[in-house]
Amino acid sequence: MVAQNPPSRSMLMLSLVAVLAIGAPALAAMQVHVSSDNYYANGTNVDIVYDIFGATDFTVGQIAGEILWEITEKAWWDTSTNQTIISYTMYNDAFAQNITSLHVPVPAGIVAASVLAPPGWTGAQVGNEIIWQTAGVGIPMFESLDTMIVRYNGLYPIVFMPNVVVDFADQTAMSSPNWVVTTVPEPVTVLLLALGGWAITRRR
Repeated sequence: MVAQNPPSRSMLMLSLVAVLAIGAPALAAMQVHVSSDNYYANGTNVDIVYDIFGATDFTVGQIAGEILWEITEKAWWDTSTNQTIISYTMYNDAFAQNITSLHVPVPAGIVAASVLAPPGWTGAQVGNEIIWQTAGVGIPMFESLDTMIVRYNGLYPIVFMPNVVVDFADQTAMSSPNWVVTTVPEPVTVLLLALGGWAITRRR
């Protein structure tokens, strides 16, 4: 998992306690994260617009040259279904070839409840990836595509993982260990955070 500028441990623990304590609030869906990821040849610049845990902007790898492509991510907690929802909007800034696929990594042990794809695209979890793809035109340069949505059972904090992959109309692909994207954490991490938060409340 990629290092970032996370909130303090105490803030994270206490926030997770609040998450676990949620029953049936008035709002069924609460936005918990908004970010914009700019991808360079060997790096990502992440602009955190909003994050309920207080995460801040960070970079991974080398931020040099032109922006090749982008993703805008939004996440919600749907407390009516006890699910975390993440939506992705993808932009082709500089690729001459149309983008025809997006691979979003997910931790081992995480299984998506559902994957929604835009018209003309398909979406599914394949192993440790959520893959959206099309046999159609794809995303030309200077164009974008939204309605890439995945739901996970449970109310998760948002984390970033490396090795995002994009495929192109000419059957080539690009990836980088320094390309990161939002997802949910592995179950063990969530359990440890929950236990830590429970310990804090017990001491009080």
